[in-house]
Amino acid sequence: MEWDVFISHASGDKDAFVRPLAEGLRKCGLKVWYDEFTLTVGDSLRRSIDHGLARSRFGIVVISESFLTKEWPQKELDGLVAREVDGVKVILPVCHGVTADDLRAYSPILADRLAVSSDRGLDHVVAELMRAIQRDDQSRKAPPNEPSGNRDQRAQGQARAGASGGSNPAPARPAPSIPKIRRAPSDLEKRRFVQAAFETIATYFKQGSELAGQQEGVDGDFNRVSTTQFTAELFVDGKSRRRCKIWIQNDGVAFSENPSGWGINDNSYNEILSLVQDELALRALMGMAWANEGEGLDLNHLTPEDAAEFLWRRFAARLN
Repeated sequence: MEWDVFISHASGDKDAFVRPLAEGLRKCGLKVWYDEFTLTVGDSLRRSIDHGLARSRFGIVVISESFLTKEWPQKELDGLVAREVDGVKVILPVCHGVTADDLRAYSPILADRLAVSSDRGLDHVVAELMRAIQRDDQSRKAPPNEPSGNRDQRAQGQARAGASGGSNPAPARPAPSIPKIRRAPSDLEKRRFVQAAFETIATYFKQGSELAGQQEGVDGDFNRVSTTQFTAELFVDGKSRRRCKIWIQNDGVAFSENPSGWGINDNSYNEILSLVQDELALRALMGMAWANEGEGLDLNHLTPEDAAEFLWRRFAARLN
């Protein structure tokens, strides 16, 4: 991974807490993705943040009153939640001026895990975060669990070989391997993954619409219709050139470029991203990629970030 931690926070907490936290973690030797450290003039904010989210081992989420009222940091949290599959721990929550009840009301998922509180001071927060990261390091380096009986038999065999005085003792037999049973995601995990993927796509399209307006003669419009649907439109010299609707369709995300059917038949779409069987990933069922829209992407196994990039390319590639 390019960075050890990504810090998700609200801008209102930057001066008093987040900047000193980032500096304290850097002094401990961590590679920290923090906007003031990482972004430079001219960078694409959304793309840089997506890059940081995808290439950081952990996401430190500073949850405060300001965080709970801002949309942008909550989108970052959605991106981190989408990465927590197969029991992989990614999110390290830090409570800053909020109570456990506040956290529980905001996100039962986060409330279920142990969070460090800033009430005990910055040094305590840094120490606890470092302890969590180092514990993960140790678990990664530890050898696979081996039944105690196998260890005892191997030790006895080695002892007998040493006692015989032979210069070339027979090698110990390896322990029997036990295949790991892959558990299929539950219906609830699937639903949460699709919702998180949709939020990632919506955030990407909103950012893309805003960036489009920075080009001369080009304007973008993003309209969040509901929690499960949004529309986007691109204009060149005031004339509509590209329109799309994206919404959650059953266990997937649908994409339509045909406004005539919007609101009448949600079963009419140009592409649908469906869940991969027994995995928390998406695949393009139609796979209709024009030009280089699918370049560098596995359309049969898309992450939420990949899905957002693919649909945006399809939406904007033929703007000219």
